[in-house]
Amino acid sequence: MGLLAFAAAMPALGSSDPESCIDTTFADGGLFRLDVGGRANVGWSPQGIDRQNGKWIVGGVGGTSTRPLFLVLRLNDDGSLDPTFGDAGTVEVDVGPDNQELESVRVLHDASLLLGGAAADVVPGEQQIAFVRLGVDGQSPRSYLPHFLPSPELINGVLPLADGGVLLAGQGRTRGGDYNLFVLQVDADGGLTPEFGDAGISEIDWGSGDEFGGAITLDPSGNVLVPGVVRSPLSFDFGLARLNPSGQLDRTFADAGYVSLEFLGGFDSCNATAAQADGKPLCAGSFDLPDGGTGLAVVRFTTSGALDFEFADGGVAVFDFGPGANLRALVVRDEDQLIVAGGSARGDAGTLDALVLWLQPNGRVAFNGQQRRDWSGGRDDVVHTLRYDESGRLIVFGEVGASGGNDVGVMRLVRCPSVEVEPQPAPKRRVLTVGCACSEGGSVFVLGVLALVFRALTPRERAPSTH
Repeated sequence: MGLLAFAAAMPALGSSDPESCIDTTFADGGLFRLDVGGRANVGWSPQGIDRQNGKWIVGGVGGTSTRPLFLVLRLNDDGSLDPTFGDAGTVEVDVGPDNQELESVRVLHDASLLLGGAAADVVPGEQQIAFVRLGVDGQSPRSYLPHFLPSPELINGVLPLADGGVLLAGQGRTRGGDYNLFVLQVDADGGLTPEFGDAGISEIDWGSGDEFGGAITLDPSGNVLVPGVVRSPLSFDFGLARLNPSGQLDRTFADAGYVSLEFLGGFDSCNATAAQADGKPLCAGSFDLPDGGTGLAVVRFTTSGALDFEFADGGVAVFDFGPGANLRALVVRDEDQLIVAGGSARGDAGTLDALVLWLQPNGRVAFNGQQRRDWSGGRDDVVHTLRYDESGRLIVFGEVGASGGNDVGVMRLVRCPSVEVEPQPAPKRRVLTVGCACSEGGSVFVLGVLALVFRALTPRERAPSTH
């Protein structure tokens, strides 16, 4: 296994760079970067990093360009590879003959590890879910390749439960040929928990075609929030479902247990979800613009599944960071301060900077609350996962563009003294008013028109990309 670990050239300004909030004591200058096998080392990875006994567990794809493997590594708190973990800090696990995808890594309550994703051709011609359990130090990998019907094909979310069980969520093809979201609960041996859902599996079907996603989280009441992309008759929409702890759709949420939201008739994707302390769920993602560009959106719902009009403009905060921009990660911190992250267009170059946005509770960008970084020197850089450590420092996991695809990237940000969360004056806005082609049965039903307000960042909020 050929490994190349190095630090990006970042300004050495003591413990942090006041302009970028980067903790330069992490790794060598603030960014840990790892290339394995000259291939793309980061997939969708909505849950690519987790905390284990003061260290960081990071997931990715290793192997070679023709033979991908599950990859997990452990970093010390200072951003260096931990040599006591696996083989000099890394472990590769072979879970199938072809096309292995690792999307989620989670630390369980006993500090062991669970990796979730997919493997192809275990059953000839098919892809199926795969999950791997590792010991605390990466030892004794045990792979599970269950084949269920209806057939889950990809795990995008893993969630440990207090009772020792584990929830796995993702997407899979049904007997009718469509893709639906699913959540299943397994015990420590990988077997289904029959009390959950329908004999261990909860299948979520909006009834209008394909659904994709599954980067799950829990709300304060223990309900399971399942975000995704939902097919509608004319487009793909934001989707969010809520299951009760027993795996049944929660009918007190939007009547049907799920909700969808259409923007401008293109491809709309809720990629990440989180819940505030009051139980209100949030969705973060992107949507297509009529001119071929991309808008970013953060949506807040009430606990009953309606748009929360106390948030942003009618429950929806939208931002324009250029074509191809996206939001992949969302966390709630410090009395409902929101942090979202993904990728921001880098001028007219057609590539992306890593993007982190601090939002006020009302959905507006905080003063000095925008950070954009060119990690790779001109290639695509995108944030996939956000986590906080015990000291309140923000860990940013994502992809760093490389000639062979992308590398694993991990950066640590300190709490910026200059980031203020007090309300700011309303910025200049560009308003697009569009017809809303909504449907009943769990969708957000809007009479009349839906106004999407694109926020043009004020000079106090605007920050240049840092290269």
